[in-house]
Amino acid sequence: MLEFDTGHGQPGKPVNSSLSDAEALALWDKISSSLRRRPVGGSKPTPTHKPGT
Repeated sequence: MLEFDTGHGQPGKPVNSSLSDAEALALWDKISSSLRRRPVGGSKPTPTHKPGT
């Protein structure tokens, strides 16, 4: 689930967003389209190398 809010100030005190609705929607589209699901399970963690060992 993704949520995107604009115009948040101190708790209970909304402020005007510095983005227009069109700008906020364009930002949302850009951010949400860049997200990719990661596979879970089934892969082994990559061992880390510690210098001197």
